[in-house]
Amino acid sequence: MKRILSGLILALLLLCPAALAETGNETQAIPTTNVTTVAPTTTAEPTKIPTTVATTPEPTAVTQAMTTAVTQAIVGGGTSWFDVYTNVDGAAIYFDGTYKGTTAQGILTVAWATTGTPPQTVTATKSGYSTAHESLPAVPAAGHHASVYLTLNPDTPQTGSLGLTSTPGGANIRINGVYYGTTPHTVSDLTPGTYQVSIDSPGYGTWTAPEDVVGGKITYVDAVLTANQQYGTLSISSVPTGAYITLDGVYKGPAPATIGGLTPGSHVVELNAPGYDEWSGRVTVYLGQVTSISETLTPSAQPSTGAISVGSTPASASVSVDGVYYGQTPQGNRLLVNSIAAGQHTVTVTLGGYGDYSKTVTVDAGQTATVDAVLNAAGSGSVAITSTPAGATVYFNNQPYGLTPVTVPDLGPGTFPVRLTYAGYQDWTGTAQVNAGATTPLSVQLVQATPTPEAAASPLLPALALIIGGVFVALRVRRE
Repeated sequence: MKRILSGLILALLLLCPAALAETGNETQAIPTTNVTTVAPTTTAEPTKIPTTVATTPEPTAVTQAMTTAVTQAIVGGGTSWFDVYTNVDGAAIYFDGTYKGTTAQGILTVAWATTGTPPQTVTATKSGYSTAHESLPAVPAAGHHASVYLTLNPDTPQTGSLGLTSTPGGANIRINGVYYGTTPHTVSDLTPGTYQVSIDSPGYGTWTAPEDVVGGKITYVDAVLTANQQYGTLSISSVPTGAYITLDGVYKGPAPATIGGLTPGSHVVELNAPGYDEWSGRVTVYLGQVTSISETLTPSAQPSTGAISVGSTPASASVSVDGVYYGQTPQGNRLLVNSIAAGQHTVTVTLGGYGDYSKTVTVDAGQTATVDAVLNAAGSGSVAITSTPAGATVYFNNQPYGLTPVTVPDLGPGTFPVRLTYAGYQDWTGTAQVNAGATTPLSVQLVQATPTPEAAASPLLPALALIIGGVFVALRVRRE
């Protein structure tokens, strides 16, 4: 029993050395508080600075600035000081082009020998602020200070922007007569000043106004265009919804659609939908009015043809099916090729300065096949990346490039590293070979990640619990 108690006492002593040491430190600190550190006043060396200056306590920041700004050797004579104040901290201070230090808490104190060459000019600089200059006062008498104040102003941004919107959207933007695209659009890097802004759209009057550009800001402009009275509008809907609209031989997109800027008179409208008979007719457009038509298409008894919808990047590319020219891809829209016999067909898309694009598609009766052509600049290629599941993040040549499916265009020939990531799946890494004038397909099947088993609980705590329990049982047995 005594041995067990002795062991427990020894363990307690080993566990508390820090407490004992801390107590010892406190008792030793008591007699040294104010006795050994305070020297009698009579033993201090007499100060060389006049009493009137020495007895005035300097702020801590000033004292630090003085100790770091004594850049001139004091040889003979007395010492005086220049107190340089700035409205911002961290300003670099120069005397006659020589660096003296940096302001802290709005001040830098520079020591100067009264017998030295008097400085003439002080300069303060800081990134993002204008440079400030001032003439220095005469060197003060020994033991005195002279003050100088400098103001640094934030740099003014050199350019501004115009944020342009319109009703209706897609209107042409011209600034001082120069075309800048279509609304909505933000025109940046404009020198501050007044600009003449013009916004126009077919079928609407031109909107013009002077607009001021301010450096570092965006001036927002919203132009509401007024329809011209010399034009009319056509509103087209269909049953089923989504029938392809062709107006005077030009594809206008799916129904329903409102088409403005039309000259008054007769226009030919065609409606096509896979699995339905084509509808066509003449519609009269009236000056300053909206003419509405709604047509119900008749299902085909046994459709034998389908359609091909073609889009291209960039637009305005020529489209041929089986060598027959069908037109150009419109900007911001698609070209619909109707009445294509069911079966396989070769679609070719061409544009000057770009490599040809060719794809074989299968057209089903009553259905529409889709072709999206990404044209590569002459001498370049592209990579079309897909994955299962879709939506994986693509890193192409170590740069993020969006989510699958995605096409990376305008690449020089060569081999590029590719990495795909998707939450819950293992990362996929590989390479893609790019050939001039061709699109390389890359299809990736991602593998689900194996769940990581949780780390087993450490057996240390249960073992300690058993040991402690055993000690208490032993003590109880000895007492009984």
